[in-house]
Amino acid sequence: MDQIGSNSLKDIENECLKEQQKAFGSQIIDLNSFATISNWIDNTKSTQFELLYRASEHSFSISSFHEICDNKGPTITIIETTKGDIFGGYNSTSWNGANGTRGYFGGNDKCFIFTLVNKNNIKPTMYKNNSNQRYVYNHNICGPSFGDDISIYQQDSSEDGTQDKGFESIIGEQSFPCDYSDTLDGNGEGKLTLTQSERFTIKDYEVFKVQ
Repeated sequence: MDQIGSNSLKDIENECLKEQQKAFGSQIIDLNSFATISNWIDNTKSTQFELLYRASEHSFSISSFHEICDNKGPTITIIETTKGDIFGGYNSTSWNGANGTRGYFGGNDKCFIFTLVNKNNIKPTMYKNNSNQRYVYNHNICGPSFGDDISIYQQDSSEDGTQDKGFESIIGEQSFPCDYSDTLDGNGEGKLTLTQSERFTIKDYEVFKVQ
């Protein structure tokens, strides 16, 4: 009887967690991860997250990302790869798709990137910029990109597509640690910290307004 009662309570707790997770609208991370990110942003207050953009619901369109997310203030980006890695970054300023052919670096020293799930069993960890002021990269052909460490951009039409037919062809690349530094107690995984390869295929990514 106690076992049955315990199982029922656990089921209720799991359902409650699912409902709370849906409140933020994420299909990638749970409330515990949101709490961790909130603490990284500001450990003196609770942070609210509002889903702005889910790539899979907009055919992975870079232009849709900018239409929806530009000039919205601070945001977090959560990326999930087809290999199961989950990582992303915090832009403490607004995204702004630059016009023309030249992009530019923006952001400030409150920006950071992070890993949540990886193949190296590294616990959820945030990484700060190495003070070179290349915090985020704004360009009209780029999705949310953090320095040269995490980049999402449109793939050249001459290359093979990385997404299913009907989806805009995009590339994910990471070069960590580059503009963002590994922690002093890092385990030496270097470029394997976020993903196991420099180029990765994106299963989905989400952008949340932070307030």
